[in-house]
This record gives sequence, structure tokens and C-alpha cells, in this order.
Amino acid sequence: MNFENRNKDLTNIHKAADYLSRSLRENLKVFSVDSAHNKVTFLSESRNAIHCDYEISKGSAILSNFSTESLESMLSEQKINSSISNTIEEFVTSLKENRYDVADTSFDDVISLFESRSNLGNLKSKVDKSMDFFGEKTQIIETEEFSKLEQIKDILTVYISENKERILSNKEISNSLRVANALKFAFNATPIKHEDLTESFRFPIDLCEKNSLYEMICKQELVRQELLEAKEDFANTWISNDAIQNLTSCIYSKDEALKESLKNIIEEVPYFAFATKADLNEVFTSVFEVNSTDVVTKKEIKEFVKKLYEWKKPAKQEITTLLDEKYGINVTNLKFVPTFSNLAKTQSVMFEVLSMLSEDNSLIQDISRGFSKFVSKKGGVETLTLNDFIVDIFEQAIEEPLKENLLMNYVDMPRLSRDISALKTLIVGDDGSMGGEMGGEEMGEEVPEEEVPEEVPGEEMGEEVPEEEMEEEVPEEEMGGEEMPEEELEPDVPEEGGNGPVGDDSGGDIPMDAEEEGGAEGGSQLAADLNALVKSLGLGGGEEEDLDDEDDQYEA
Repeated sequence: MNFENRNKDLTNIHKAADYLSRSLRENLKVFSVDSAHNKVTFLSESRNAIHCDYEISKGSAILSNFSTESLESMLSEQKINSSISNTIEEFVTSLKENRYDVADTSFDDVISLFESRSNLGNLKSKVDKSMDFFGEKTQIIETEEFSKLEQIKDILTVYISENKERILSNKEISNSLRVANALKFAFNATPIKHEDLTESFRFPIDLCEKNSLYEMICKQELVRQELLEAKEDFANTWISNDAIQNLTSCIYSKDEALKESLKNIIEEVPYFAFATKADLNEVFTSVFEVNSTDVVTKKEIKEFVKKLYEWKKPAKQEITTLLDEKYGINVTNLKFVPTFSNLAKTQSVMFEVLSMLSEDNSLIQDISRGFSKFVSKKGGVETLTLNDFIVDIFEQAIEEPLKENLLMNYVDMPRLSRDISALKTLIVGDDGSMGGEMGGEEMGEEVPEEEVPEEVPGEEMGEEVPEEEMEEEVPEEEMGGEEMPEEELEPDVPEEGGNGPVGDDSGGDIPMDAEEEGGAEGGSQLAADLNALVKSLGLGGGEEEDLDDEDDQYEA
């Protein structure tokens, strides 16, 4: 099965929680989801319950109709008793005034409040368990370790400025900065306060913009949170799902049709495979009570659940294996992991490398190494604040905004141009006798240094070229008749298409001997390949090929 094709409403609710967390500048946790009425409750670190409506459409989510209360108020037995008294009074008044429609609603409210009071103990237990998720794992900014890092900010900035070529050429640091810079823009939310969360307040979330980056960083945590939510409250979370509604209508269908419906629901809601018999019984009982015109007995529901429970066991095993192999999630030992914990690990690697590169400054080395160990086990929205802090330091150090391919600013592009031009001259000849004219210009002609830009912005480059490869002279004796390894050209050579630059379409090594491969044809092919390499790097003019792959940009 394709796990990525599942219904992602619950994932999007968790994403909304992260975006709202960023704006409030404190961690939130999804506490309950009522899919039948499109309502969700978040718990905050400041011990507040945030209730709101949610609306999810393709590419966006909107939170609205907010109300906020303290957890002490939400869990107050005195408050519930007062609400029960007021609701009973409204109910009796409606009966006296013969307003039976209002009385019916009031009576439902009375029953609901009595249920809430009887479940108050369970509610307190669930709240306490949820609040345990906050604590040391999500605290970064108000800690001694971060305070030490802030104290040496100016020293660290000067050090990076003085050693920027060496520091920024490190692959781990450059990759970490790419992620940091992209996330800074993806989560550049306007700060809001709890007082702003009123009935008229609307909080829109664009789920498309920067979505791939967000999911790449947080995919494992999001799936883990979905599993925990489904385990805690499967019935309320999925009771309104269309696939479950359709499955319910198949209670009297033949086994073949029922199995097909079960297959469809597991494709859309994989967590159905992990539902217990009690979960299934609660869901189907609720659906039959509300939607069914037929009288379905408890015995029939029990048999229906038993049959489905047995049939979904193979799917449960398959999904368990998939989650373990693809996402690294052990469903038998689920533990809450704060969102952005993978970002914290990336930050940890960056500070560890920085400590190794700063051996000549013991203060920076010691604090960087200590902070690396500290942040490696963190997560939550404060990692985004730390992310902004990191970007700010490096932007001050290099005195310009960060670019995604920052490393390219420190590559000797004129030198690279001369080396590649010399390589073409050695292979094709000064007079172009082997390759002839290629696209109106002779392949043996050197590219003048002044025509090559001194600096090429990172985002205009196709692939990163290691600095050490550019500084090496090309030995003449190696270029005469030997093969050039395919991997030296393959990353930057565009695929064959029309009359444009042609890459190696043979799948083997590129022939270097013109006589063996048909004289001028072999030389022309290689010359075209080298010309394509120059163009793909933005060195030889003409239209550039954008060969960046999104996954490669953020491989940290």
C-alpha cells in the first residue's frame, strides 16, 4: 500500500498546531479532535486550553471561532455543577413556556454535562498525561546552555567572519545553513497573544507553500503523532470519515463486498488497522445510532466488528513493517516526540562541526560542543527560534543574506573555466580539427577570463563543485587517449534532447580515442559534453540548466 495516499486531515491539524505554536511562541499539543463537528482543542505549555473550529480544504486550513480557558477552569467540578444547574433551569423554563424545541436541546445539554462530570476524573488524567509531553524536551531558550551561547554571540560572529571560507566550505555546516535559511522564511509568522484568540479571529494556514520542506523535516514526528492520536481517541477522530460511513453501510453485505470496503478504508485511514475491538465497536455503534434507519442489534454489531478485526490483521502487520522500515517508527513502543526534533539534530551536528573547526579558540570550542550535546535531544517550536538565532549570526558574519548554495560564493569560478577550456583544447585541438565547429564556435577556443563572472550565486548553479577539484591542474598526459571516468561528467551533463547539449546516452564510458570511435564523431561528442558542462555551470553563456534536486538541497 502507499502510505502517502492516506487521508491527511489529522496530519493537517497537527501542522496547524505547529504554525499556531510558532505565532504564539509556545508549544501546543493536539488534545482532542471532534471530526463530527470539526472542532479541535489544543493544550499549551502555559496551561491553557484553546478550543476552535477547523476547516480543511485542498492546500489550506483555517482555524476560527476561538475560545481560551485555563486548565484549572476546564477541570473545575464546581464549574460543571454550575453549568448543570443553569441548563436544568433553562430546560424547565422551556417546558413551562411550551417551547419544546428549545427544551429538547437543553435536555441534551444536561445529559452531556452529566457525562462530562462523570468523566471528569478521566479527563484530568488525560490532561496530566498530555502536559507531561512538555518540559525539558521542549525548553531551549530559557536555559543556561542557550544563555552561554548568547553571551559569546559577538565573539562567535567575529570568528566566523574571519574564517568564513574554511567554515562555510564545510559540507555539514553549509547544508545546515540551507535548511535554517529555508525554515526561517517558511515559519516567519507574525507573533500573536492568547488575548487575540477570540471568536472573530481567523488563523489561515497555507499547506502548499513550503510544504515539502516542512514534511521533510517533520515527517516522522507527524506520523508518530497521528498514530498516538488514533490510539488515544480513534472514535472521535475518524467517526465522520466517508470511508468509515461506507463500511458501516456494508454490515449486511456479502464477504467479498465487505472485504473490498475494508481494503478501501485501510488505504485512506491506515490507522484503522490498529484499532481495537472496543474502538471499532464504539465507532459503529455511534454511526448506527445516528445514521441507520434499520434496527441493528448489539449482537450484530459485535459479529461485524469481530469479522473486521480478524480480516485487518494482515494489513496491520504490513503497515507495521512499512512504518518501521520507511519511517523508523516502532508502533509497539510509541512515545511522543516533539515536532522539529530532527531540526534540532541538524543544529546539533552544525555546532559539533563548528567546535571541531574552532580548535584555536577554546571558548567557542567548549561552548559549541556543550550546546551540541544539549540540543541533540530537544524539539518543539523553540528550535525555530534557535534557527533564527543561527541565521542571524551567519548573516552578520558574512555581511549579506544567506543563499541556499552559499558555498558557491567561495569557488574560484575563473580558474574552473580555464581548466575546462584547457581540457577542451587538449582533446579537440586548437584548430578544432577533430570536432569541427560546435554550435557556431570552435571547441578549441579558450573562454576569456574576463567573460566569466567572478561570483555565481548559489541558486543559479546546477550542482555544487568541490573546491579541491577546481584547484587541481589537468595533467596533459592523462587527456591523450585514456578514458575519462563517467562519474566526472555525469552529474552536470544534461540529458539528450533535440538539438541541445547531448550527454552520454550509451550508459558506458565516454570514448576518448577519435579513431576507434569514428574519428571526428567521437571528439565532437566529447566536445559537446564539455560544452554542456560549461553551460550547466553557468560559465560559458547561453541558457542554463537547473539541475538542483530539492532533496539534495536539504540532505542534512
